[in-house]
Amino acid sequence: MTPEETIRAFAGAMNDRDIEALMSYYDEDSALVVKLGTHLKGRDPIRKALESVFPLEPNVVIHRVDAIESAEVAMCLVESTFKGTSPKGRAIVRPQRSVDVLRRQSDGRWLFAVDNAPGTTVFDEEGA
Repeated sequence: MTPEETIRAFAGAMNDRDIEALMSYYDEDSALVVKLGTHLKGRDPIRKALESVFPLEPNVVIHRVDAIESAEVAMCLVESTFKGTSPKGRAIVRPQRSVDVLRRQSDGRWLFAVDNAPGTTVFDEEGA
């Protein structure tokens, strides 16, 4: 599976709300960026964060993935749209540009080393 295929498969697992499949795309030492200055490290905190998204009934649509590979690492620039439903029943439609880092495993799989779903938008929140 290529880095792009990994990103697309991850989105499919999110849409299916399949936590076991989602977790299978994370390296043991992965980090998940939550917001500027805040990231989660390790599988248990990441699992909890991902599960907390499920009540929003997520539907992630991947529009574009550009993967830049160097040896055992790939930086993936991803354009997507997150769709869901807020707790108050309002539609959520949020375009996203994420920057993720995947690491090739010894068995050839590409797994998230850094899942940075907010991408550069983390800087937009800096002054908020």
